[in-house]
Amino acid sequence: MATDSYYFPHDYNAHNDPKLIKLAMNGWDFIGLYWAVVEMLHEQGGYLNIDSEPIAFALRTDKKRIDALINFPGIFKIKGNTFTCQRVLENLKKREEISKKSRNSALKRWGNAKAMPTHCKGNAIKERKGKEIKGKDGIDIKHTPKTKYLDFVLLTQEEYDKLVAEFGVESAQERIARLNDYIGSKGVKYKSHYHTILTWARKDIPEAGSNLTKTQRSNIEGLHKTMEVIKNDKRIISTGISGPNSSVSRD
Repeated sequence: MATDSYYFPHDYNAHNDPKLIKLAMNGWDFIGLYWAVVEMLHEQGGYLNIDSEPIAFALRTDKKRIDALINFPGIFKIKGNTFTCQRVLENLKKREEISKKSRNSALKRWGNAKAMPTHCKGNAIKERKGKEIKGKDGIDIKHTPKTKYLDFVLLTQEEYDKLVAEFGVESAQERIARLNDYIGSKGVKYKSHYHTILTWARKDIPEAGSNLTKTQRSNIEGLHKTMEVIKNDKRIISTGISGPNSSVSRD
């Protein structure tokens, strides 16, 4: 799945920030988690849901550590059920300003937009690539942001919640990890990672007896035959019928 890549400034002296120094006193891994969350904030328009479980799973760490990071004094700002970072919001605003200047420059460079509609339009909406898609009637449809889980799996919050409701948290995470490993090893691409997981789940349900070995099936068949013989013997005894090899005692 091709996506646009953007960059944000990483101050070379960020490790001297007093807030980050205090954060590092809890372990330098928190600094790594901090920058990973900052990347996710940039990807999701500056805001993330305060529910730390999906973030912890995506970063392969403990939920409690993400909770501690989100609530660490002076690092992030909590607004309702979301949290953000002022520096991230400033970076996104600056990027939007640059994008706006690029669009205006494109319009100015090509002059009359009607003269070169295709080229001009392509420059003007460059920053919107991946943000909107065209419906069947040519109507713009906003694309729901997706969160990256592990290295490759992309799911919306709604898709992740549906998987948890369907399979439970542990099983859902195992299925995400399975798809992630497969994509990483094979390099394949899927239009929808959510529907791929559902398809695999249906294939995981075996037909009756399909997972038995040849020996196991043979043993079961033999058991059925033995049970049939026992049933026949019971019928013979109950009706008083003797078999051809049975002997009748005489006085």
